[in-house]
Amino acid sequence: MSTFPLPTMLLLLLLSLGELRCGMTGSISQVTVPETGVYIVTMVNDLNETQWTYVILQINGIDTDFKAYGYHNLTGGLSVAIPLSAGDRVGGKTNSILASNGAIRLNLGFVGQDKNNFGTFHCKGDVWVDINGDLFAHFYRSYTKAGTWSTITKKYLFDVPKNGVYWVMARPHAPTYVWSTFVIGDGLFEAYTGEGLPSSASGAFYLTTPSQLSIELVGALRLSGDTMLSYVYMEGNTPEQLGRAVSPMAFTSSVGLREGTYGADEKVAFCNDTDLDMGDMYNANTRVFSISISGTYVISLRGHPYKGKALKLDLYRNLQVVFTSFADDWVSSGQAGVFDLAAGDTLYVVAGGKRTVGKNTMISIALLRKKS
Repeated sequence: MSTFPLPTMLLLLLLSLGELRCGMTGSISQVTVPETGVYIVTMVNDLNETQWTYVILQINGIDTDFKAYGYHNLTGGLSVAIPLSAGDRVGGKTNSILASNGAIRLNLGFVGQDKNNFGTFHCKGDVWVDINGDLFAHFYRSYTKAGTWSTITKKYLFDVPKNGVYWVMARPHAPTYVWSTFVIGDGLFEAYTGEGLPSSASGAFYLTTPSQLSIELVGALRLSGDTMLSYVYMEGNTPEQLGRAVSPMAFTSSVGLREGTYGADEKVAFCNDTDLDMGDMYNANTRVFSISISGTYVISLRGHPYKGKALKLDLYRNLQVVFTSFADDWVSSGQAGVFDLAAGDTLYVVAGGKRTVGKNTMISIALLRKKS
């Protein structure tokens, strides 16, 4: 496991002041997998009173490459769809620096079998694509001094070489404002980072040949100076025009929210399945999302970092807004699902809310093409 990425002198200074301490926990909240299949594993670390934290997913006591990273009071979380075998032990451990009066805690929010869809998770890193755990393509962007709001956009399209689970992971480089959009099959995932907001997002998908994997990276930099240097490094692939393939994939999203207040005009978009607010096309009694007009639908889910129970849920049809839970620019990173739907189609909605981790709340929403 890598060491904590703080300058040594700063770390020693902080420790000498008695304000922080460094701690490592072992495996926590291990869960035994009941049967072989694809599972959604959600891990949340309580960052209240915490400065920096790594969270590492463990399977059978062995560290994996799936890491969550948190800073200050922001909730760092990780939700991943991963094939597991019956009898596997899933847990996690943290490597953290804590406030002297605080304690880091890690919860496995849930380990739920996922027969219909694949999930997303948050991580820290550059940009890379894995297939069944092997590196498929790697991107790296580096910035020097840049003028205010310099923008860079890169698009890539790959043919899927073989069947397997594909991971796309990315981290925007601070201190920037960066929007990173990943389009894989018919699933779209979005990451946003700004001043004091969580950053990065990733998608996990089971793809088969012949299909395509496409990635779009959009960055808006806010740095001092008047020049910008950027580059992309890839292994064994050439940039091409952004494309999109259709697959029967469904969508799941997990968002960590801080405790806070919100105005009377802002709807609470979650609590449980029956309280979920998704507009007129959603029937809270049957938990069915019904399509009356054919088109391409985008469902976007984001958390609010300062208004803890306000979850922003947006619905688009053919890029036009159909429904939004409330209007506010200060929403944190989230995920979205893209569906080509025809009149008469239905999606089944499963929502889980109020998973409390310290003073934070973890919620999840899944959209299934078939009733589970």
